[in-house]
Parts: sequence; C-alpha cells; structure tokens
Amino acid sequence: MPLPLLLFDCDGTLVDSEPLLAEEMAIGLNSVGLPFATTDYLGEFRGARFRRIVAELQQRYGDVDPDQLDRMETSMRAKLATRLAQELTTIPGARETLDILVSYPSAVVSNGPESKIHTALEATGLSQYFGKRFSVAIPLIAGNQSPVYISMQRVLWAMQRVTVLP
Repeated sequence: MPLPLLLFDCDGTLVDSEPLLAEEMAIGLNSVGLPFATTDYLGEFRGARFRRIVAELQQRYGDVDPDQLDRMETSMRAKLATRLAQELTTIPGARETLDILVSYPSAVVSNGPESKIHTALEATGLSQYFGKRFSVAIPLIAGNQSPVYISMQRVLWAMQRVTVLP
C-alpha cells in the first residue's frame, strides 16, 4: 500500500507570521494616512491580500497617492522579510509533529508568496523536513480559493477510501 502524502499549510499550521505581518501593515498603512491597527488584520482582514485591504481602507478613509502607496508597500515588504528571517517562530508542537511524521512524504502548500514561504521554512529550520517540496498559488481573480486547493479538493472528493495514519 502506498504511503499517503501529507500536505501542510504554512501560516497558522507550521509558523506564526501573522502577528509580524499585522504589525508591519499597521506601521505602513498609518504612515500613508490609512488608519489600521494590528487587531484589524487579526480580526477583520485575516488572510486577505494586501491590495484588497488597501482598497477597503481607501473606500473608508479616502484615496492615497499610488506612488506613495507603492513606496510604502515596497518598504513594508522588505521590513517584513527581515523580521520573518529574524523573529519568526514555529507553531507550538509543529516540529515535534513533523519528527513523528518524518517517514511520510510531505509538502507545504500555500497561497502565500513563494519568497515568504521559503523565508519561513528557512528561518525556522523547517526546510529540513520539506526541502523544496512546497507549492504556492495565486488566488483566482473570481474567487478566494487557489488552484492548488481546488485541485486538492477534487482529489479528495474522488478518493474511495481514507487512509488513517498510525
């Protein structure tokens, strides 16, 4: 019998990057006049794309000069990358779980940017479990599910039996 393939999401499953992201977004967005608190991301906007958040905030508070917004976004992403590399932590129990499941083929799937996933795995030492086995996907324009997740749903729906891990 073939071994099952284990797929792990990155943020919230293996690592906890959202508090760092929320802090950098709050600093950046407030600097261009768009009121935003870390709790706004962790509550109302968790998992939303940056440009969607900006569009919503501009509807509420007024437009920001596009060049100023681009400069702020570039700076924010650079600062976030630095913080991820220096401060990112694993979710409690993630490493221990991966140690137990090390004999199973596994990969990371995410709809986050490839550079962020790579940085997260490298910074936390989790890349040893996955190497280059990860997939990132850009969400569909007409929905919020990435092609990777849609494909995985189809595979799971087509399965005739479920394998239970020991």
